[in-house]
Amino acid sequence: MAEFVFDLAIKLTEKLGSRAYDEISSAWGVKSDLRKLEATMSAIKGVLLDAEEKQAHNQEVRSWLLQLKHLFRDTEDVLDEVECEALRRQVVENFHGTSRKVRRFFLSSNPIAFRFRISHEIKNIRARIEELKDNKAIFDLLTDRRANHEFSNVNDAIKKENMTHSYVRASEIIGRDSDKQVIADLLMQDGDDQSGTLSVIPIVGMGGEWCVVDSSTKDMAENVKHLSFLKFDNKLMVSTMLQKCKKVQSITADGTDEAPLDESFLDTCFSKCKYLRVLRLRELPLKELPSSIGTLKHLRYLNLVENVEITKLPNAICMLQSLQNLNLAGCENLQELPRDISNLISLRFLALTMKQACFQDNGVGCLKSLQFLLIVQCSNLISFPRETSYLAALRILIIVGCEQLDLENQHYQGIALRLEKFVIIGLPRITELPQWLQGAANTLQYLHIEVCSNLSSLPGWLRNLTSLRKLVLAKCPNLLSLPEGMDRLTALRDLNIENCTELERRCDRNTGEDWPKIAHVPNISIS
Repeated sequence: MAEFVFDLAIKLTEKLGSRAYDEISSAWGVKSDLRKLEATMSAIKGVLLDAEEKQAHNQEVRSWLLQLKHLFRDTEDVLDEVECEALRRQVVENFHGTSRKVRRFFLSSNPIAFRFRISHEIKNIRARIEELKDNKAIFDLLTDRRANHEFSNVNDAIKKENMTHSYVRASEIIGRDSDKQVIADLLMQDGDDQSGTLSVIPIVGMGGEWCVVDSSTKDMAENVKHLSFLKFDNKLMVSTMLQKCKKVQSITADGTDEAPLDESFLDTCFSKCKYLRVLRLRELPLKELPSSIGTLKHLRYLNLVENVEITKLPNAICMLQSLQNLNLAGCENLQELPRDISNLISLRFLALTMKQACFQDNGVGCLKSLQFLLIVQCSNLISFPRETSYLAALRILIIVGCEQLDLENQHYQGIALRLEKFVIIGLPRITELPQWLQGAANTLQYLHIEVCSNLSSLPGWLRNLTSLRKLVLAKCPNLLSLPEGMDRLTALRDLNIENCTELERRCDRNTGEDWPKIAHVPNISIS
């Protein structure tokens, strides 16, 4: 437990000491309060490792650490609220002078009242930490080891453990079974780990105790952090139990029509669990979400995979400025995206299935933080967003089963891209690769083209993709040859050609005309 508390202390003190947080606290007039809080936390941090060693044999130390852990979680919530408010103000500034409606939409609280309330909460937390720090009976047992070599080793180990890790579960991917496997394999390759801070499922580091709610559940612990709903019959009883569980951080309900998770019950959950970070509602018979979801300003991760009965999402979702991950894959009856989706300024991961034919203006194309975009089985989609802001930040772009989609964007103006993976599967309308892909000449590492029946040639500028490490060409029967200059792709290590009959003949090691173009590639698979 102490190592976990120490982990929390490290994270919180680093946040308090960061330049970005210094600017936020200055803007809100709480810089002095937060500096004092940082000093108090730093003072108590030094004894946490020693407490870990002694807690196994000392009930008093164990109880002290438990109190401290809950207090640090409260601290995290308060700091998170300051960040959330700063993000909301940023959205308002982006629309300043253009829409009073936007200002009314977000500014439900008085800035002065907010500053006063937050300042009061920070002072209260500092007083509680000081009280624990002043417990002489505990501190006489513990040793300050901040200067100790062992402290440094553990600190380094914890930081290494907490580095962002990107991963995905195959069950999160929607589509035909063959498409599922392809996408899952792509996401599990090393290129995901190379994409810096991109985290496909950003819930690493969320600790706490769990509660599975089913028909046998009679009560919940007040400090429960994570709820998983299975079959249960008494919504009123669960609603009553939620009254005292005010610090819940995640709610999960998976693939069952037996748990009565209707709009009314979700509305109750949202109103009671204001500190939710993760909401995972997969394969449920949900027809809509309550607009009260817009009050979950701490929410980071929203998974609505395969909710096939949902036709519309409340625009209140666009009030979630802390949201980083939105998964709408498999929502096959979703008519369109919320109109103000560009307000999701922290969104890094977006997976979607929808019936919409075109992306609306000032929508997805304005998501400047977006790093991962998965578009799967949007059968009516004919074009990409006209805005190109999102392209500049994207690291991974995967498009599967969009039969009407034309990838060319007439508004592209040579934007330098950071794209590392580009995958297209089942796009019969494309006849050539999009010109804008040239903007990723220095960053693209993985290119996968499959089931593109009308693609007849690859562009000459393909040779300029100097960072390309792997190229996959599969089930493209009209692809006739490789472009000249392939030998300039000195980083290329893997070339897979599958079910491209004419291209396979030309790339034959013994008789193919195109073999000299690829002879330098270490690993070649032709089948």
